[in-house]
Amino acid sequence: MSLLELYKEYHPDIIGRLSKFSEINKRRLIKKLEIEKDKRNFLSTISEIKFGELFNALHIESIYDKKINSKTPDWTLNCSTSEIICDVYRLGQSKSDQIRSDFENSLIEHIKKIQAHYIIRISFIQEYFEPETYNIKSIVTKLSEWIFKSKPKIGDKILISENFYFTVLSNNSNHQFVSCWGNINSIEYKIGKIEQEQNSYPNEITKKLTKYNEIIESFNMPYFLCIDIDFGTGVNHDEFEEYFKGKSAILIDYEEVKYIPEFKQLNLGKEWTILGEFYNNPQLSGIITCLNQSFKILFNPLKKQIIYDEKYREIVTKLKNINNSK
Repeated sequence: MSLLELYKEYHPDIIGRLSKFSEINKRRLIKKLEIEKDKRNFLSTISEIKFGELFNALHIESIYDKKINSKTPDWTLNCSTSEIICDVYRLGQSKSDQIRSDFENSLIEHIKKIQAHYIIRISFIQEYFEPETYNIKSIVTKLSEWIFKSKPKIGDKILISENFYFTVLSNNSNHQFVSCWGNINSIEYKIGKIEQEQNSYPNEITKKLTKYNEIIESFNMPYFLCIDIDFGTGVNHDEFEEYFKGKSAILIDYEEVKYIPEFKQLNLGKEWTILGEFYNNPQLSGIITCLNQSFKILFNPLKKQIIYDEKYREIVTKLKNINNSK
């Protein structure tokens, strides 16, 4: 079964969604989804579709994978006589988190086929493991036997395969089949996925910031970075705003700390701001983030940024509607 066929089982509307695109965009996207064999790349294309739908909703004409010189930004927006390039990055889980998450999702889907009025939570003793060492059908069979033979009460739990705890949250559900909740505490939060850490290799966002510099400079084009945030990363819109626009440092009252030796050499009592990455990347016109289908746009505050040129006024007005939408 292809990744597209598998995806359609849980998202049967995907082809219908693509029908709302122009013919050329639709053909390119369908072809890409049909031939992709790597799951992470496939999900990245789904993220690209999300932003294409956003531009359609804003009535902004867009072209998918238009080649400019040797590069193909994901979306090129038409703006009267000018163009704007947008590249999409899916901020997903790490490989180890993705493997565990995929296993958990598959296990939950199988558990949901057990015909019993229970709500159950699954948790792991070892968060990261080799999925191939476990048999999902065997785990589900043991869980099913426990439910029907023991008729567990609320709070009862069972350990299966020495790694999977199943805890009964309710034994009187209105559902015909078992409902199963995953282990929400397993989210892996790493700020390094957003912020570029010192003395580290460039992270994916840093790479994206400089990827189109040659095109931006040669054609004098605005550039937006679009980021689809996977819930499993534990990241939200606000962290991008702090990283790109800046944040205020803590204000300390000099009178309260002037007798503490460690603070004598500091310039205290004044409020200041730590400038964000927009100031280090004047070529970046803005970023658009997406979390749970909620979009937010941040424009580069530099007054000389090309996006503030009069010829982009109409499209900027449309883009500003992103923050006004519900």
